[in-house]
Amino acid sequence: MKFIDIHTHRIPDHDDSLSIVNRIIGRDELLPNEALQSCGIHPWFIEGDGMQQLERLRAALCSSSVVALGEAGLDKAVDTSIILQQTIFEEEVRLSEKNKKPLVIHCVKAFDELLAIRNRLNPSMPWIIHGFRGKETQAVQLLKKGLYLSFGEYFHPESLQAAWPDHLFVETDESKLPISILYQRLSDSLNVGVEPFAAQMENNFRRIFLQI
Repeated sequence: MKFIDIHTHRIPDHDDSLSIVNRIIGRDELLPNEALQSCGIHPWFIEGDGMQQLERLRAALCSSSVVALGEAGLDKAVDTSIILQQTIFEEEVRLSEKNKKPLVIHCVKAFDELLAIRNRLNPSMPWIIHGFRGKETQAVQLLKKGLYLSFGEYFHPESLQAAWPDHLFVETDESKLPISILYQRLSDSLNVGVEPFAAQMENNFRRIFLQI
């Protein structure tokens, strides 16, 4: 049984897990090719107008080890202009489409803007909201729009249930808890055995990240 972590900022050190390590353009270098990773321009760390970071991102997406773009997104809790954030995010959406890679999204207090961009650009690649902590109403709204939700240490059980089974992922992000513990907590919340839960997570992972 493998524990799949679709979004972590830590280099994996357990043989029983498969992790996608997040690399932030402008802060992190890509890992060696044997490590699965995602890369994107985080809205917290946009430098200047972000154009140089976009060039670096275009180059990074050529690596076969990069299986997703992100985390990218919008965050109204930071000082960076939301207009600039939207400009950069829209370019990342286009890169996601061009490179046929799922988009892992950071979104804080900006879901209306996020969905407006989705409606306007009409992307075909999967969008995954990472670290989802929202309530069931918001979860259902996003799921109806075709988005996927990734859950970590903190979650609403009703939102988890709404995403189960086909639109759900698990992540550690920056949590110190091992991915195996998160699998146990989430499967317990769903009243599903950890082994069938893990099998479903593997199916979701292969369908979205490996068969695009």
